[in-house]
Amino acid sequence: MGYSLKYIVHMFLITFAHKAEAQEFIKRKHNIPVEFYFSGIYRHEDELLLLTGTGVQSAIDKIRRVIDYYGKKVTGLLNLGIAGALDNKLQINQIYGIRNVYFEGTTDYFTTANLRGQIDCISANKAVTNDDYARTLAKKAQSVDMELWGCAKISLEYNLPLKSYKLISDYAGSDTNKSDIRQNAQQYSRHLFDFYKKLPELNFY
Repeated sequence: MGYSLKYIVHMFLITFAHKAEAQEFIKRKHNIPVEFYFSGIYRHEDELLLLTGTGVQSAIDKIRRVIDYYGKKVTGLLNLGIAGALDNKLQINQIYGIRNVYFEGTTDYFTTANLRGQIDCISANKAVTNDDYARTLAKKAQSVDMELWGCAKISLEYNLPLKSYKLISDYAGSDTNKSDIRQNAQQYSRHLFDFYKKLPELNFY
């Protein structure tokens, strides 16, 4: 049985691409499923956790549906998850605050509300398993994912603050090993959860 948010006055929305990244959050905190049009939404008190799925368009569609449904109760977005490094100066397993968000194929960018942002992130249209592709993307940002631009677009559309923190799982390109990333998913999720618990700026309202 899911949980209704009818009586929640305000909340912020945490987004992950996949359940593997969010597993520690769901197990240790956001473990109450919410009744909705699609699965993948959980809550804890005034925090809502959404699994957006892969890709910018999936993120846009799901976040928009949630915000349209709950309206002004949603007061901010927090995106967490893994990203590939496009700069070899970044450290594997390190979590970085995202400053600017780019989208492959456009010149537009979005600046997050994260005043401690350290690096930029570009959302790619496909997995980065080619070195030439990685070098092209690296001209705009130091890290790459496939969903953050969707969060940024909705943040701008609904005038909501967005903060994002990414754990660097690998160096994007020909050395990317999806199997290793999947095997380390619980470790990544645990690291993100421990980091999230220490964040001082979760109050969006």
